[in-house]
Amino acid sequence: MKSAQKAHETYLDIQKKVPKDYIREKDLEKLLDIDLKAARSTKQNYFHYIEDTLGMEKIESKVGGKPRYYYKKPTSTQITDIIKFSELPYLQKRTLDNVNILSKNKYIENSLIKGELPKLHRVQSILKNNGIKASDSQVAKAVSTLGQLWRGDKFQNKISFDQNKKLGNTVYRLFEKLDMTNPYAREMYSIAMQEVDLAVGNKRGTFRKWKSALNKELRRLGVPIYKAAEYNDKGKVIKKAVDGFNVNEVTSIKASARNDLHTYSYFVDLTKGDINQKALARFQGQFSKTLTKVHGLLDDGKRIEAKKIIDTWNTEKVPNFKSVIEKKHGIEAANNLNLPDIKYGTKIDPKIYT
Repeated sequence: MKSAQKAHETYLDIQKKVPKDYIREKDLEKLLDIDLKAARSTKQNYFHYIEDTLGMEKIESKVGGKPRYYYKKPTSTQITDIIKFSELPYLQKRTLDNVNILSKNKYIENSLIKGELPKLHRVQSILKNNGIKASDSQVAKAVSTLGQLWRGDKFQNKISFDQNKKLGNTVYRLFEKLDMTNPYAREMYSIAMQEVDLAVGNKRGTFRKWKSALNKELRRLGVPIYKAAEYNDKGKVIKKAVDGFNVNEVTSIKASARNDLHTYSYFVDLTKGDINQKALARFQGQFSKTLTKVHGLLDDGKRIEAKKIIDTWNTEKVPNFKSVIEKKHGIEAANNLNLPDIKYGTKIDPKIYT
């Protein structure tokens, strides 16, 4: 009884101190769909953004008990801004340190100007000379992040960085040419998944979790999952590939992210892993570039030129690729591929999605 009375007295005492238009932490959590208590206790970067935007009051009672946290009630615009900010990626200090080193190195810039991605071992040497030992994936992360910053992509971090959209776009154009056995390509895929989440209004990591859950269910059903071969620094195979299948995005997640077709990333099928990770990955890179070219022509009002490229894609590129797969993997593998056509116009047959 005494504890209940004390709790009530604490509540009444705190209410006297709450500033006007401030709401409880729990109420703000519901508005934002964010675990504020966890964000506050772990000092998440986006929590500081919330604190700066709304203001936070830590109120304690003279009666005792735990302190309570209150925030100014946000406007609808502030709610939207906070949610968007919380979903932006946050760069760890190590990645930022690597990026700052590479951004000042002429080898990186000159390689991209020549239309080449910087060699992994060369980038590792550059970082090593600056006292940093970096793995292949850390190098890929640094170079891809450098491309994002050059493009002007946003992060939760406050970063002062000179944009160079031409170089930034070059990084991603070169990434798209690679198959998924390359660390650069795997990093690009990870970034594209984040972009899909942001574009369709999902929390960061939703698409990755969905694919992970899908693979888990496939394993439960006894479907073998493909694992790519592993290589050492000299390109020698140290672990052979494991045969099986991959969940494949029909339009390619990278192509979808680059061409504002994010929702199409959820159209998937099962494809033999060795096809999906290599030949199909390169084909989807061509698909992405073709879409970008078509969009550019349509934006310039060049419909006839755009239609010619679309017709070439549908009547030549797609059949030719199927023929290549048939020769190497057999007719069944070729027929089981779901390859994207490009449709011109606004009236699309709904059956195209089934």
